Amino acid sequence: MGHFISPILFLMLIFSCSNPETTIHVSIQGECDELLYTNPELDICYEKFMEKVSMDKDIELKFLLSENKFMLIQTPVLEKRYILPMESGESYRLDIHENNQVYVSGPNKDGIELYQSVMQYEAGKLDWAQFKGNLSSETMMKVEGFKQKELSGFKKLLAEKKITDSFYRLIEKDRDCFYAFVLSYLLSQDMLRMYRNDSDQERKDGLLTDLSHVFMEYPTNDKKLMPSPSWHSYALLTDIKLYRQYSKRNVDENNIERLFSPENGSFWFEEMKESFSGSTLEAILAIYINENNNHISTPFSENMLPVYDYFNNHFPQSKYSIYIKDQMNNNIEFFMEREFDPSFTFMPESKDDRLSAILSQMKGKKVLVKIWSIGNLNQYGEFKKDDSAEVILQDQNVQPLYIYLDENQNMQKLWKAAIFKNNLKGVHVKAHESLIAELREIHEKGHLEDDIFSNPWYILIDEKGEIDQLIKKGKTKPAVPTGSVFIDFEGVDPFDLGKKRKLSDYIGKDYLIVDFWASWCAPCIIGMDNLSEVYDKYKGKGLEIVGVIVSDKIESNLEMQKKLQLPWPQIFDPTKDKIRELYGISSIPTLLLINKDGKIILRTQRGKDISDKIEELLSK
Repeated sequence: MGHFISPILFLMLIFSCSNPETTIHVSIQGECDELLYTNPELDICYEKFMEKVSMDKDIELKFLLSENKFMLIQTPVLEKRYILPMESGESYRLDIHENNQVYVSGPNKDGIELYQSVMQYEAGKLDWAQFKGNLSSETMMKVEGFKQKELSGFKKLLAEKKITDSFYRLIEKDRDCFYAFVLSYLLSQDMLRMYRNDSDQERKDGLLTDLSHVFMEYPTNDKKLMPSPSWHSYALLTDIKLYRQYSKRNVDENNIERLFSPENGSFWFEEMKESFSGSTLEAILAIYINENNNHISTPFSENMLPVYDYFNNHFPQSKYSIYIKDQMNNNIEFFMEREFDPSFTFMPESKDDRLSAILSQMKGKKVLVKIWSIGNLNQYGEFKKDDSAEVILQDQNVQPLYIYLDENQNMQKLWKAAIFKNNLKGVHVKAHESLIAELREIHEKGHLEDDIFSNPWYILIDEKGEIDQLIKKGKTKPAVPTGSVFIDFEGVDPFDLGKKRKLSDYIGKDYLIVDFWASWCAPCIIGMDNLSEVYDKYKGKGLEIVGVIVSDKIESNLEMQKKLQLPWPQIFDPTKDKIRELYGISSIPTLLLINKDGKIILRTQRGKDISDKIEELLSK
């Protein structure tokens, strides 16, 4: 007699067979309270979509995988990310040591260890010059040579039966994706240079043909490429934002830097819908949404609303929603002009904006005053930390009061957007000149380091409205102060990322102004007019200026430079933060004035301080 199996049980059996359990046991030496990792059950391995789990020493992660995947792992112990290629249904063990070493055991162990030596794309950590040839054909041959050299090691392991066929195929597709990205990026940069140099159309067409061959051989909508950690860069940056615009002539030849402008968002959106479908479209839209909302101090973008609407309608149950829904919903609410949550309170402007007058409206409670500005790079994280300032707020009688500092008073929309986007609940005041002067006096009397604009910093006010305590937070490391000799650093030419530039290249003029800035920083942009006036007046009298671009995206910065028409040289920090951290910069703009001997004679965040000092030194 036969046995009847219910349809539900039958489907469960099929699902459990097609999605076997994959186990990863992680053990960490040294102090570590959390582990970050990409979920391999997603179709993509994208470093911005990470899970966080609390841990002591050991943890076991379990996943149901239908195919082989990559998982990116990061801990405070590791100085760099670790990428684990793994087969579905297998068990692995990772031992992470304090010496930054990761020891792995499990299937394909030799292949996993070899994979740690292959090239990966991380901003500022890939030497593009090694791939370049004089002609595009030479570049293509070099790139292919690098790929085959890497694959040869895995082929040897395969022949020795130290890795499986399926593991090799995972690596092969990953290398296809990575080197397709490398080649398409290099050819796209060559195309960009042709437009800048006004090259003839025949040369552009020839280069476009080479680019087309890359995307024809390795189409970005190929689901087999999606697990690669390089897929998001290949699909969104070099395909949608570069190649598609070149191929469809969506290029303003009089302003080539507009290629990277958010104004092209509608074009990119339509190209994504046309070029991708199903799971590839879902993934690329999620990445696009994240990358347009991932900078904590960038205001909301209204042109993203149609993208959100489309994503929510077509992928209502998307597994990516947990990574993007909060910012997406905040953006929608902000531009739909819904009423602010009552926990966001904006104090009306008054002729009397003294601190005592503001505090008199706080009904005699203790107040924690948080001083901040949009240009600060650390404050949002500081506001969310359970540090000494936040512990104070656990007292029921303490109210948070945010005082926004900016000497430029035309930023109302930007100010409110930053508050709402970063969930800064509390009472908000925008400081004018008299309140700024009062805060500066409090700051100086408290002997706090740096300028008041090097925020965040805090004032604890007692029930009587008197200052109880000053707290300075958010410094990355001791700054290179006025009176010290400059510390050299190396970045790249933003218009030619293969060309190195050092700060020492510009030391030697009577006076050098070093301007640390970014394209998203409104105070930085507003201050450029003052710098331009100083530069025009004294550039032939011993003055040089060099801009240092920090915490910024290259495409956004190039677009801004085109608008500003800055005449002085620029150094781009491809790591985004190393140079900033070297100089202990917690907010921008930050400006240095260095003499010909390399001594820093002024460090400030006010362009007027610099211009006044230059007037004093060079007008004689």
